[in-house]
Amino acid sequence: MSRDVEVVFTKEKKGSFTIGQKKSVKPGYAFNYLFPYNLAILNNSKNKHIIDSISKEAEKHSIELKKKAEDTHRIIDGQSITFQAKSHDEGKLYGSISINDVVSKLNIDFETVLDKHDIKGFTPIKELGSYSVHVVIHNDIRSELSIVVEKEIETEKKDSVKSKAKTSSNHSSDVKTYADDDSDNDSPVEDKKTSSESPTIDDTIF
Repeated sequence: MSRDVEVVFTKEKKGSFTIGQKKSVKPGYAFNYLFPYNLAILNNSKNKHIIDSISKEAEKHSIELKKKAEDTHRIIDGQSITFQAKSHDEGKLYGSISINDVVSKLNIDFETVLDKHDIKGFTPIKELGSYSVHVVIHNDIRSELSIVVEKEIETEKKDSVKSKAKTSSNHSSDVKTYADDDSDNDSPVEDKKTSSESPTIDDTIF
């Protein structure tokens, strides 16, 4: 069995690894995926100067990430988002509220730039009620907000459909059809003959 190799990641992949992180991985994973795609390098003395440069980049990235987390925390911490969903009488949803649904609504409602890896400890919501969710962009900053799932009110839709049908009926009753009169107004056209008389010239010389 081949031994693991230690690598230093040169890029970040959310949910998997961060830039500057050192980790022991399987040789196949390193040589067939990480190295060909420039995602990591071997952690050895030969790459020391590159690793030092990566460490500086990682520190800069961490500062930027923390600032983003602080800005997001000020916007969403303590807030709530609401979903309306179809459900059975006992409160169970016909479908479920997924992590992608939550991320999408957060980004729309609060103009954030989050993805599913920023949401921690979430499981799909399958019943009506209130739930808590945690957003962790940076390990030092943790935001908490509420998710409220309400029953979709069907009567509002029915009233809307009835209102539209009534409006359509009123419009149709106002439409009148007029028959066009096909009367022939043929006026005879009289051709006027214009006679032009040429003057008579007397050629007699007196």
